[in-house]
Amino acid sequence: MAALMIPAGTAVAAPARLALPRPTGLFPVGTTELHLVDSGRIDPWSAKPRELMISLWYPAWPSVRPVAQHLEPGVADFYDHNAGQVGVTPGMADFAGTRTHSRVDAPAIPGDRTVIIYSPGGANSRSMGTVLVEDLASRGYLVVTIDHTFTGPVEFPDRFEGLGRGVDNARVMRERAQDTSFSDDWGTFWANSTGWKRDVYLPTAEHMSFADIQILLAQINRGTPLPHDTLTGAIGTIDPQRSIAIQRTYIDAFFALHLRGQRTTLFDKPVHPEVRLIT
Repeated sequence: MAALMIPAGTAVAAPARLALPRPTGLFPVGTTELHLVDSGRIDPWSAKPRELMISLWYPAWPSVRPVAQHLEPGVADFYDHNAGQVGVTPGMADFAGTRTHSRVDAPAIPGDRTVIIYSPGGANSRSMGTVLVEDLASRGYLVVTIDHTFTGPVEFPDRFEGLGRGVDNARVMRERAQDTSFSDDWGTFWANSTGWKRDVYLPTAEHMSFADIQILLAQINRGTPLPHDTLTGAIGTIDPQRSIAIQRTYIDAFFALHLRGQRTTLFDKPVHPEVRLIT
């Protein structure tokens, strides 16, 4: 059995404590999760009926219910051990200790709600969209977040499932489409959209700038500097707080315009120096 000896007096950095920015809407937020089984569809990777985990995020009455975890234990462990690509080594950050700003099973405020579905990026948990999802719920929307089993980490009531083996991109997209009852790839969708459309471009952002990981990496980096090229390759050079504020602003304006009929000039010309609009 191997043992790791740490000389006396050697300082060992404590795991970075992580926090998510508060939602900016008027309503407190409640959340609950559901385990769904699609008995009419066989999962191509398990050969069993397709299982999904989803969460509902909604405007709620003030409550003393427990605050929801950001990541379930198995999902937190997944990120702890699989964030090496962005310079994070196991134990560097307390992924399991992070909390949301939403109360578990808090009583919902009655009323009809517009429903928005959030589908995470490839290999990511639905929880990595919490910063944007909570903000939408605090503004009066009902948001459904969905995990796509075997294409990202998922914590079920009885087990944890990581990334599946032999998961090819074509099959992934077909299954994700059926999971959300929506299908298209981006280029075809954009080329054939004849109605209103805008491409909001942040030139100094990168792929992971559009998930909670941008906020978490910035906090980890403050305690233990990460390799600069690795960090900027993941989240760009835009300030993460500015990135989140801009995304929240444009996403809220988009849904307010198309779902609530609230007119805006935000998409007519850029009002933030970090943003370019492509019509």
